[in-house]
Amino acid sequence: HRLVENSPALDLADLGLSLVSTRTTLARRAVVLASSRTEALRGLRAVADGAFDAMVVSATDPDSGEEPEGGADRRPVFVFPGQGPQWQGMALDLLESSEVFRRHMRACADALEPHVPWDLHEVLREAPGAPAMRAVDVVQPVLFAVMVSLAELWRACGLEPAAVVGASLGEIAAAHVAGALTLEEAAQVVALWSQAQAGATGDGDLASALASRAEIE
Repeated sequence: HRLVENSPALDLADLGLSLVSTRTTLARRAVVLASSRTEALRGLRAVADGAFDAMVVSATDPDSGEEPEGGADRRPVFVFPGQGPQWQGMALDLLESSEVFRRHMRACADALEPHVPWDLHEVLREAPGAPAMRAVDVVQPVLFAVMVSLAELWRACGLEPAAVVGASLGEIAAAHVAGALTLEEAAQVVALWSQAQAGATGDGDLASALASRAEIE
């Protein structure tokens, strides 16, 4: 960090190449993704301070014998997104090929049934009369069902998560997969929450920015 800060003419590409190829490989490593000196300094400062930065990726070599920060748990983390990853034909292959996935999707359909006027499988298969996956109060419950059924399939394959996290819609899926909500509770939350969003359409807007709180203010 001090080298970059005190050497404004330093070529960052040359520095990166040298760090990767001409020095001892250390057990703890970090990568700073930067397209400017300012971004590089911000990332390097975060590495030096042990702080979070969205453009910094750090890791501990699993063969080094050194435990990663926060403990030695190397199990996967299940990360569930918000609305957006849906696509036409989603989940149909797994419904045909995986008994575990198919069984949990049926459980999701049963849990959603008291709260929605459509059938989960008919929406996915684009059955005549079924609503398309465009309205927020349709696509969000459908995505929820697919996400939690995928998690059930991952677990059946031996992948037990160290943690479960989610964003927006994914928070509801994460809460269920982590055991904080039953399937029936989570299905009710996602159905009523998505219906509330559908009713509020046109009354506001949403934006995201990759910046600190101070920069936003």
